[in-house]
Amino acid sequence: MKQPDPTEQRVVLSDVSWQQFEALLHELGPNRTTRLTYSGRKLEMMSPLPEQTRCRKLIDSLIQLVAEAQAQPITAIAPVQLLHSDWRIAIAPSAIYYMGHNPTLDGITQVQDEDGEAVVTLDVNQAAPPQLAIDIAINKRQLKPLPIYASLGVSEVWCYQTFLGDDALKGELKIFNCQNDTYTEHRVSQLLPSLTVQRIQDFLQHSEAMGLVKAIALVREWASHPR
Repeated sequence: MKQPDPTEQRVVLSDVSWQQFEALLHELGPNRTTRLTYSGRKLEMMSPLPEQTRCRKLIDSLIQLVAEAQAQPITAIAPVQLLHSDWRIAIAPSAIYYMGHNPTLDGITQVQDEDGEAVVTLDVNQAAPPQLAIDIAINKRQLKPLPIYASLGVSEVWCYQTFLGDDALKGELKIFNCQNDTYTEHRVSQLLPSLTVQRIQDFLQHSEAMGLVKAIALVREWASHPR
């Protein structure tokens, strides 16, 4: 009998107190794989699949390449749990980025291990919020992410809706920029203006079609000579 194809599992629990959420974070520990979202006494739990990790690492490579070519200092943190302890909201983006020189992240309660797998917990009530968050999903979140990101003060969010299997790099990217606590969709990153939706999606698909080395070479060529 053919085994069912794996899929992203999301479980939502209602009437969960903030104290219960904090206890769950403590019980699961920093090496957890489950990603947690909390808002309005609802808790969403999701375990990412290899396709999401693959997309996240490729997008990170692109961001780092462009930032380096344009001499833009950048700090990346992944995996990460963002939360605001006073407002009692939390979300686990695929990665976050700080533009400019390394900030003082007083809200970090865990540090990444050598393999980068320990989840960093960042309380934006104690530390500056990141400028950029990457949110990669296969199934749509049941708890809407953008209002949570807006409340946490994240300037820009890249939402990448991907697929399972061979089509993982053929997903749809949307870039949202926040003004007055509301996100509007843009075709160009406001933080990294040389990165458009098309260029990001092209890089993901080129990395598979022509190989990562050639895809990186193409990025270095246009990133070093921005128009």
